[in-house]
Amino acid sequence: AEGQPIQKVLHVSDEDSGDDALEGLLTTQPTNDGDHPYVATLTLRQPNGTQIPVDAKRTPIRNIDGEAIGSVIVFNDITARRNAELEREQLLLSERRARNEAEAANRLKDEFLATVSHELRTPLNAILGWAALLRKSSVDGEHTDRALSVIERNAKIQNTLISDILDVSSIITGKLKIEMRPV
Repeated sequence: AEGQPIQKVLHVSDEDSGDDALEGLLTTQPTNDGDHPYVATLTLRQPNGTQIPVDAKRTPIRNIDGEAIGSVIVFNDITARRNAELEREQLLLSERRARNEAEAANRLKDEFLATVSHELRTPLNAILGWAALLRKSSVDGEHTDRALSVIERNAKIQNTLISDILDVSSIITGKLKIEMRPV
């Protein structure tokens, strides 16, 4: 690098546009309100072609009278910070996706419970209605047989529903395995 023009040695570009940023870095005039550095986030291309994100800080060098007579440019590699930011963004995205899935699963659970409640209540209403009629003892023999038949049929329906719910619960908890095969 010694003796070479800086344009041959240092290759920096604007991080967003990719435009050459060396000229702007070299020509930005220091302010006269103290030694506040010029700071920019750039991409530095190394001699092997690898590009790394850097924070570039240009600080004026001042003479005894306070006049800017040069500058010091320092590049800090921010690859680790960028990787951490990217990882954080990915974790946030993953968390957001998991939350959305959990909310969808919760809605499905609520819909399932509403359906199951309705399906369990329907046969239960028939059972309770006929049981109340039988309790009043004002039902003749023919109606008693019909009432018992309705109660028995609806109790069997309810028993089947409860067995199906327990099977689903066993599948979810891994206690019951489903063997898939063509039928």
